[in-house]
Amino acid sequence: MRTLLLLSAGLAACAGPELKSEHPDRAGGFAPEEEGGETPLHDEEEDPEDEDDSDPGSDEETEDGSGDGGGGGGGTLKDPVVPEECNGEDDDGDGEIDEDFQDTDGDGIADCMDEEECDGEDNDGDGRIDEGFDEDHDGTADCLENYYDVEFHVTVDDTWTGTIDGEGIGASGGWSHLDSFEWELSSGTHVLTVHGEDLGEAISAFLGSVVIDGEPAFVTGDGSWAMRTGGPEAGWMSEGFSDAHWDTPVPCVDTTPWGDWEGLPYDHGAEWVWFHPDGDCRTPSSWREAWFRLEFDLP
Repeated sequence: MRTLLLLSAGLAACAGPELKSEHPDRAGGFAPEEEGGETPLHDEEEDPEDEDDSDPGSDEETEDGSGDGGGGGGGTLKDPVVPEECNGEDDDGDGEIDEDFQDTDGDGIADCMDEEECDGEDNDGDGRIDEGFDEDHDGTADCLENYYDVEFHVTVDDTWTGTIDGEGIGASGGWSHLDSFEWELSSGTHVLTVHGEDLGEAISAFLGSVVIDGEPAFVTGDGSWAMRTGGPEAGWMSEGFSDAHWDTPVPCVDTTPWGDWEGLPYDHGAEWVWFHPDGDCRTPSSWREAWFRLEFDLP
């Protein structure tokens, strides 16, 4: 028994210091020493001021990967390595498309990417204006032309044939028969012709009127028509032909052979005309052919 008591006392003497419930420096529980490390004196609490350790004056990378460097504005940066090409894209990344390439019409689209439009300008920079938009090949783009309703009312004692801008418009006979035609003509110069011929060797005359957009514009007897006998020269149906040496048709003095003609072209102020200098359309010298020509401009 004594031996056991001595052994217990020896073991007690070899034990460490008595464990206390509180750390000497603060209230609370005691944190025992962890294996391989020192026992901390106290738990460290996070200091709010230490959460952001970054330097406010340092460069920070923005969302797009570029820094503001402490000043200056943003924007797209030009890549000096990639040259700008005329292709409708911003190749060098400077925010502009096809800059420094020619833009003839100033519409913001480089000539290489622009298409010709019917607007009176050279859109694609090829030195031509409105190419491909002149269906009638008169030298003026269709979009820049005005169009007019043109009527022609005509009769000849005895027969006649005619043309408009070189195209035949029909043939008819009989002084009591009125022929009427209607066209839509564009801006420019137009030529109307009539070839009249006497067949009965009794009397001859030409009666006609040209109406533009509902208003009488040219009528026989007003001096607008030119006339020739003995056959016309080559090109007489074409624009630009000089008829200054031709005669002016003379109104017939005696109109009784045609009775009481009513309606068109009388209503427009037209008169029966032929080529006798005294207006004697009954004389045998008038019983033959005559050629008439009217050249007029539409704005």
